[in-house]
Amino acid sequence: MSHPKHLDGSVDKGDMFIESGMTLITEVDSERHLKKSAEIKRQKSKMDDFVERWSDWLNNYWLRWQSMATTGIQFKDINISFKKHPVTDDIVLSKDASAIKQAIVNILLTNKGERLFNFEFGSSIRQYLFEPLDFATAGQVSGSIKSTLAKFEPRIGVTDVSVFPNYDDNGFDVELSYVIRGANTPPVNVEFFLARTR
Repeated sequence: MSHPKHLDGSVDKGDMFIESGMTLITEVDSERHLKKSAEIKRQKSKMDDFVERWSDWLNNYWLRWQSMATTGIQFKDINISFKKHPVTDDIVLSKDASAIKQAIVNILLTNKGERLFNFEFGSSIRQYLFEPLDFATAGQVSGSIKSTLAKFEPRIGVTDVSVFPNYDDNGFDVELSYVIRGANTPPVNVEFFLARTR
């Protein structure tokens, strides 16, 4: 099919555009595409605004939580001994530093997958107890303790974890040092022993 020539010598290439997969759009189509493009930009702008407002809300919530921690809020937890209080006949509570210490022990001694409806909760340090008793495994235990506490215990900041193989008792000696966020207290040092249980 030949292309018609115009008086000025130019050639109408509409057929060539169509054959190569390109289309010429009319003014109405162009206006429709511009409206659609403007609508997409408007929706993207709304989504960006929503994300910005949501992140602001999360930041404010986090700041409020931190400020509550710095204003002397008390930490309370049920004591795992489940003893009865002699005066109130209620269950004895652990408070502040002892509540946090108890929570750390619970987190570290809970295997991943043990807690119902929260299978990611816990640590994987028990899996290392049946690995070779050496400094490489001790380093893995140390890394697991740091990452687990950073993920599941926001009330503390871990300053140091030292793990040493104990060849005499066939386990690992752990020295954990942490600070309670928002409290003007010195770092807390905890020492415990991880042993294989059969």
